Amino acid sequence: RVANALGKLGGHEARAFLTSILESEDRLVELSGGLVSKDDLRVAIIKALGNIGDQASIDSIRKFKDHLSTAQKIFFKQSSVQKTIADVLSRH
Repeated sequence: RVANALGKLGGHEARAFLTSILESEDRLVELSGGLVSKDDLRVAIIKALGNIGDQASIDSIRKFKDHLSTAQKIFFKQSSVQKTIADVLSRH
């Protein structure tokens, strides 16, 4: 919910916060708190960055995608994370 709200609000601070979570496994685990899966949180963050829609937000999504390990790319290939990335990037 928070990621969605930040995506609607937009702005530098929202983008920076969302990007910091996406780039840090530790922050992702901390914020998910075991209440939501890390993949669900990643999907929400990617969608929120897509809603912000500025070049810096799209670049953050591309950077996340480009820095996935080979194993992650294989594992995520048919995942909701990969599908969300493809969907967001296809619109920008």
